[in-house]
Amino acid sequence: MDLVVQSPDELLAAVPHVLGFKPEESIILVPFGPGLPITRVDLPKTARDRDEVWDAIADVYGRHARPDARVGIVCITEDRRNAELASQHLSTHLDTVGITTHLRLWADGERWREFNTGATGLQTQATAERIAAKTVLTGAVQPAANRASLAASLVGDREPLAQVLPEARAAAVTRSPSGEREWALDRLEQFHADGNRLTDGRRRSDARGPGDHQHPRRALGGHEHPEHCLPHLPLD
Repeated sequence: MDLVVQSPDELLAAVPHVLGFKPEESIILVPFGPGLPITRVDLPKTARDRDEVWDAIADVYGRHARPDARVGIVCITEDRRNAELASQHLSTHLDTVGITTHLRLWADGERWREFNTGATGLQTQATAERIAAKTVLTGAVQPAANRASLAASLVGDREPLAQVLPEARAAAVTRSPSGEREWALDRLEQFHADGNRLTDGRRRSDARGPGDHQHPRRALGGHEHPEHCLPHLPLD
């Protein structure tokens, strides 16, 4: 799914939906077109930190750069001066691998400034709500409050599976590897086909093995697996 943004305010409103959480003290590279990844790192505070950030991403961006590749550098922090230094450092290095920095944007939650042009503006609630509505219509999950909240939401409940593991281990002794392999591959194929993940009840049933329940193509339940990221943000 692509999301078209038409202003710095819209780009800032879209970033949490791209990442899956609302970033804090972060620098984000947002590609304006396919081919390049979306990257978020903690905002570097020193010259050494800025060098380490580039060292960490240089190979990926150099390898995937295409002709006319463009990115936006978004800094989320109250420290505007540090954002300007960090974004300029990244922009200079990206240019060496053929990637143009379309904009260098700083925001503190209320205001924004585009360093390349000097343009300034306010982050508005109306824009945030409009972008959120667009993503809801696509079925995308809404962003978590912060990175820690997103990480916590990805940790499942282990207790239901733990209850049936002894039985599953005992049953596995009597099953053939070929049968287990066929069952696992069928599960994987079905997930790729419809993106549905299993409910806790279905997981408990599946933990008992392929011979103890209906065919996996009919057994899959749960709700739709959401998209957490948008591949790129083209400017209109």
